[in-house]
Amino acid sequence: MEFQGQFVNGEVNNGQLTKEKSVYTGSFTGQGFQYKSGTLKENDQIYTGDFDNNEFSGSGTLVYADSSVYAGQFKNNLKHGSGKLTFSNKNTFKGTFNNDQFEFGTYTFENGNIYEGEFKNNEFNGKGVLKWKGGYYSGEFADDQFDGEGTITLENGFVVKGRFKNGELVQ
Repeated sequence: MEFQGQFVNGEVNNGQLTKEKSVYTGSFTGQGFQYKSGTLKENDQIYTGDFDNNEFSGSGTLVYADSSVYAGQFKNNLKHGSGKLTFSNKNTFKGTFNNDQFEFGTYTFENGNIYEGEFKNNEFNGKGVLKWKGGYYSGEFADDQFDGEGTITLENGFVVKGRFKNGELVQ
């Protein structure tokens, strides 16, 4: 471990801390080498933001090894609270995260399709609306599929209401 920086009243204040597989640059809490706010480069990822007990906590931005970027709230090193995740394939999720999982928000696909609604296990689950060129589905989802009561509306005025199972109209 190597530290270059400033001390105030005998406590670490700010600077750069280099460990075997990480480099932290920023401010410290004044309680040893506890990160406060700065940039941590580790495991082919770059995090810039706030820390608590050397974990991502509060507001921050995380750039992943595959160039995906998350900007938003963190808690205990996990995406937690409001934020936006832009994937390397240009799909995006903007909304609420709960322990690193999508909870509620808008998922926009690179092709222009948009889902707005509830999520579970990072999949469309619960009530939502899926819009695509030429129409949309409004209703219940399970595991990324139309599942439950819902309505398909096409821009030509054609409407189908019913019960869906695994993406298929069953009633």
